[in-house]
Amino acid sequence: MTVRYDREPGEPLIELLEDGAFLAPLRRPWSVAGVPLDLQFRERDEVHLYCGLTRLVTARRGRGGIRLTASPTYTRQACAHGLFRTWVVDERGFDDALRTYLSGVVVDARWVKKEGLVQASWMALQEPWVTLDREAVLGRSSGEARERALDVDAVRAAHAAVDALSVERGWKRPPAPKGANELDQLAIDDAGRLVLVELKDARSSEVVTAPLQALRYAWEWHEALDAVLPSLRALAAARRRLHLMPQGTPELTGALRAVIAWGEGSPSAEVLRRSLAVKQVVDGHLPPGIGEVEVWSLAGGSRAARLA
Repeated sequence: MTVRYDREPGEPLIELLEDGAFLAPLRRPWSVAGVPLDLQFRERDEVHLYCGLTRLVTARRGRGGIRLTASPTYTRQACAHGLFRTWVVDERGFDDALRTYLSGVVVDARWVKKEGLVQASWMALQEPWVTLDREAVLGRSSGEARERALDVDAVRAAHAAVDALSVERGWKRPPAPKGANELDQLAIDDAGRLVLVELKDARSSEVVTAPLQALRYAWEWHEALDAVLPSLRALAAARRRLHLMPQGTPELTGALRAVIAWGEGSPSAEVLRRSLAVKQVVDGHLPPGIGEVEVWSLAGGSRAARLA
């Protein structure tokens, strides 16, 4: 079964992002609506600038130059005048146009509150891991192939065990393990392990079934890692080169960690109790090499603390 993760940028795009080059302004520490922006690579040599859960800029290198696009929600705002078009690489004015746009763009609160704020907050940290990518989806031949990769025997067994536990304890039964296939973040820890991070708003009821989601991703990435590791290493090398991650970030070793990370705050005592009971079931169904699903939380917006 073919699987890919082709987000590493080509050499021409990297050169355009280096210090002093045309796209270098995209790498600056911008913030919008009080949220730090993050720059991510995508397939087909695209680079995206995100604010929480929304994309403010897409840049793609083509034969005619650098094409900048975004949702009409943003391109129609007055501050975007002159930015979203095809630019010639040696053309002047891009830096000023980008600054004007990011200084004035209005972003709806739904993109930068709750899940969006959790995403941006963890993206900005460099401990206990360094973020490599966000909204990570392994490329497969079809949606059916993706669902098969996520719905392996161990996942079904864990879900059945949690279902039985919910009946025994009188909880609301969890939904079937279908649907979501987009991992919130990939990161690298100080031992070179690939960290699979499922993010949750601590106040959401989804905290209860988050360990089941983490289990699905653990098995999917466990099975695919050998095939996609070269691409992940190339992506990490590009981010180091462009100072989008610390130079000392270790090389990926091929080992994995599975993590659930909350934003600030905490679930109710009952939601937390149920979530940890589900985690205990899930921990018995993880792939080889992953001892348990870890639970982390933010405090003060800038410090991570492990809870379980």
